[in-house]
Amino acid sequence: MTAEHGEKIADKLRDDPGGGRKHDHVYVKWRGRIVATYGIRRSSHELPHDYISQELHVTTRQAIDLARCPLSRADYFEILRLHGHLPKMKCQSCDTEDFDREVSHETLMYNKKSHRVNLCRQCLGRARQNDRQIWKTILDKL
Repeated sequence: MTAEHGEKIADKLRDDPGGGRKHDHVYVKWRGRIVATYGIRRSSHELPHDYISQELHVTTRQAIDLARCPLSRADYFEILRLHGHLPKMKCQSCDTEDFDREVSHETLMYNKKSHRVNLCRQCLGRARQNDRQIWKTILDKL
């Protein structure tokens, strides 16, 4: 892997490299949380950057595929999910625990106030309809 691969991966994962003195830092975020980070050495485009795949929690082949496009952003996060590198989320109403497929992080309005909540699909539907029982459970846990 080279610095060019690292830059292409950073572009694909839509995270802006943060500048440093000797490195550009890339922070890979999932649902607002940093799940991987790596540095791209400045002025070392020819030197190997083999550590990037380890920092991304994937194989070297997968990292190269990520840079060259056969592996999409969604595929990358699916690999992280399968290997347990993504944090689980818990529904604040019924305590269902799962990854982003079932539990989502939402900002909802209730009683003219904004609330950031983690809810499963079923509870989210009820909360959007302003179900008082769901909101009582949610607000009691906040």
